[in-house]
Amino acid sequence: MYNFKDKIEDYTEREFIELLGEFTNPTGDNAQLKGEVLDKYWDDLEEHLTRITQHPLMSDLIYYPAKKGDDEPENILKIVKEWRRSQGLPLFKDSE
Repeated sequence: MYNFKDKIEDYTEREFIELLGEFTNPTGDNAQLKGEVLDKYWDDLEEHLTRITQHPLMSDLIYYPAKKGDDEPENILKIVKEWRRSQGLPLFKDSE
């Protein structure tokens, strides 16, 4: 399984994009997951992303984007950064 970090500020932006990419293209040992095991992995991943981003609509950003293309990892990163910045919350370790 993926090695989840404790806080969003422990991730680089690239690592976060890679983490989001696990929904469409699981890597490493996760590439072999199927059925209920894969569903459990995705559930764990979604819960982790919701917890570290604290974004109230994190699952919607992934599964039900407001507009076409918003579900791309780079766009989710941008949306999360803008929201966290507006809330005065820490960003990724390499964010400016």
